[in-house]
Amino acid sequence: LSGQSMTEFHVEHLGKLRNLILSKNSISKMHYDGLVNLEQLVLSNNRIEQLHDMGDLKKLVNLDLSSNRITST
Repeated sequence: LSGQSMTEFHVEHLGKLRNLILSKNSISKMHYDGLVNLEQLVLSNNRIEQLHDMGDLKKLVNLDLSSNRITST
């Protein structure tokens, strides 16, 4: 789903998802509730300014937040 000019992405009912690549969009806010099996999350080249609770991401081994606007966690 890279390069789709998305500003939001909702993750309900994606509990079995293992890889999510949303790079090169315009996402400014992302919630991670229910992504309990996610191993890879790529959100590079978006507009994310703040990280929200990532407590459900217990299996995450690869996180790419490069080229965002993160100012606080």
